[in-house]
Amino acid sequence: MQTIRHYSGQLFLDQQPTIERTIKDWLETIELDRWHVAYDAPRLEPIECRSRDGFIRASHNYGGFDLEYFSQVDVCVGGGTGPNLAEIDRQEKQAYKEAIKWFKEQKFEGLENLTDDEITYSNLHELGYPKLAEQLDEVQNEWMNSPVWWGIRAMYEGKDSAGIHTLMLYASGNVCEYYGAHGQGSQSFGEWTIRFKTASGLRRQLARLKNKIESAF
Repeated sequence: MQTIRHYSGQLFLDQQPTIERTIKDWLETIELDRWHVAYDAPRLEPIECRSRDGFIRASHNYGGFDLEYFSQVDVCVGGGTGPNLAEIDRQEKQAYKEAIKWFKEQKFEGLENLTDDEITYSNLHELGYPKLAEQLDEVQNEWMNSPVWWGIRAMYEGKDSAGIHTLMLYASGNVCEYYGAHGQGSQSFGEWTIRFKTASGLRRQLARLKNKIESAF
C-alpha cells in the first residue's frame, strides 16, 4: 500500500475557495430524488473538521460537504422509490406481519377464515370492504414510519508532499432517527477516491462520476 505523506501545514478545504466551490457546485447538480419522495429540499451542509470541546476531528478530515435527502419508510415502500436499503425491506415485511396479526385479532364477522395471502388491501376492496382495507393499510403504515436518509459525503483529505490532493466520495443510506445518511447503522452503496492537482482536473473527474453515483442507490 502506498504511503501518502502530507505537509505539516495542511490547509482545510474552506481555506481553498476554488476547490471548495468546485466540490459544492458539483454536489448541487446531483439528483438522487428523481421521484420526489423526499421531504423538503435536500440538505447540503459543511462537514465539521476542526476539533472543539466535545468533538475531535479525524486526522484525515480537512473538511467537505454532506448532501442528504430525507423521507420515511412508508413513503419509499408506497412509491417503490428511495434508496435500496435492507432495513426498508425488513420493516416492510414486519409491518405486513403486524397488520395480519391485527386483522386476525379483530375477528371481523364473515372474514374469520381468510388466509394470510387474502388479507390484503386490494382483496378487501374486491370483497366490498373498502373502509376495512383502509384500516389495514393504516395499521401497516404505523410500523413503517421510521425516517430514511440517503446521500453523498464529499470529504477532502488534504494534499500530499507531491502536491496531489485527495477527495473521498461516499454514497450511503440509513434508516434511523438521529444519525443521518452516513452515521451509525448506515449502509454503504459505494466509495470513490479522486486524486487531483488542480480544480479543473477535479471538475473533470467529478463530471465523469456523476451518473455512476446517481445510479448507485
